[in-house]
Amino acid sequence: MIDTHKPVFFEAFSSGFKKLHINSFCMETYTFSGKIQMGKDEQKFEREVEASSEKHAKEKLYSQLGSEHSVTRGSIQLE
Repeated sequence: MIDTHKPVFFEAFSSGFKKLHINSFCMETYTFSGKIQMGKDEQKFEREVEASSEKHAKEKLYSQLGSEHSVTRGSIQLE
């Protein structure tokens, strides 16, 4: 029986599936600041991102800012 109070993910293995609870991952908050180049204008930003590692936090930040401002990763400069 699956505990319905916790989100559950399943990871595939050759021997079957392993149940992973999202609450078992350690999430930290990372703060980033920098500039976004939008045409001739630059916009400064400061953003907090929650992720399991700094690498994942940067990827999430690039994804969010790129989607919100319709810019490529090369237009985003982290300080």
